[in-house]
Amino acid sequence: MTIGEKIRELRRVNGITQERLAEALNVSPQAVSKWERGASLPDITMIAPLANCFGVTADALFGLDGISREEELSRMERESARLAKQGRYDEQYRLWEEAARKYPLNCRCLTYYSRMLHRAAADKALSPDERTAAGRRAVEIAEWVAQSSDDSFCKYSSIQLLVLEYADGSKPYHDEKKAAAYANSAASFWVCREVLMAHALSGEKRAAQNKSNVKMLMLKIRDIISKLEKSDAEEEIRGCEAAINELKKRLGAAE
Repeated sequence: MTIGEKIRELRRVNGITQERLAEALNVSPQAVSKWERGASLPDITMIAPLANCFGVTADALFGLDGISREEELSRMERESARLAKQGRYDEQYRLWEEAARKYPLNCRCLTYYSRMLHRAAADKALSPDERTAAGRRAVEIAEWVAQSSDDSFCKYSSIQLLVLEYADGSKPYHDEKKAAAYANSAASFWVCREVLMAHALSGEKRAAQNKSNVKMLMLKIRDIISKLEKSDAEEEIRGCEAAINELKKRLGAAE
């Protein structure tokens, strides 16, 4: 297999268009097409960036091995969780910023990086211009991932981010129609992971999952109440509070 054929294979396996690959490498789509057809070869300076785009070693481009990025990404996720638990958010940001630079077409890296940018967009320690720039970049990345990824974690995490960003009336790119469209593309409450898991399990495991679901609903109802204006929604608030009391009874645990 020639290097051009290998590039085409890796590109297709990763669901990447010639245009997107060309953009990531700062070359023309015509250049990528020529590589794949064997009409020309990538410059030697392109080998490392190409390998990083696909998450393989340089040797893999020449068919010498098949080492993937999965082990490294798993290590990054563990490190990210550790940093978050310790409140070391600046280091967590830099971790995913570097990961996105190294693997510019990997949806997992981009999903985590867009989350870091979304958090930066709300950081009052930054200037308004810096927050806006971070938010715009988060939206740009999340839109690409939402449209390109078949991975449910990446896709729906990106949709969540897009809804939150576009729905924020304080943002210059606020767009209620886009927020609603992305929200409408998410899975229904009735087919969410937690509800389906309660159907999938049985016995004590099902009971435990249902109990967990009830607690989750209580938290969500409280969140809804906090967002309602009492002057306009007395009846809705009473209904929510009644629902919480009923859920607490069914759980058999008073607060």
